[in-house]
Amino acid sequence: MMVFKNNAGFTLIEVILAIAIVALGMMPILILQNEVLTRVNRVGNRLQRIFFAQQFMAEAREKREPGTREFYLERQEEFPATKLLYRVEPADVEPQFEGLSGLYSERVIMTWKSGPRQEKLVLPTYGFEPVRERKKQ
Repeated sequence: MMVFKNNAGFTLIEVILAIAIVALGMMPILILQNEVLTRVNRVGNRLQRIFFAQQFMAEAREKREPGTREFYLERQEEFPATKLLYRVEPADVEPQFEGLSGLYSERVIMTWKSGPRQEKLVLPTYGFEPVRERKKQ
């Protein structure tokens, strides 16, 4: 049986060095975790804004009278703070749709502040309503 007489343990300097090495090893992991959480929050807010836009578009479609060529509606959401603008306009004013009567564009334009920057996201949709011409009497 061997018996060691020098059981002094670790010195304070050895413990401090071990903690410093572990801290330096953990630092990149903590920085990466912070970046991931920031991006997840940003993407979650953006997805919530897209859901707001889809719901807002459905509500605006209900308020819009059939056959209305131009229609605008605006709403402000509190969280996340977002301004929504619904626009319906004839699409035949755009060169690629020239001559197609009855085609219209619907857009929900979302704007919000992200730090010092103003962000903007557009949800475009195109629809068709046949144009009925009145018979001359």
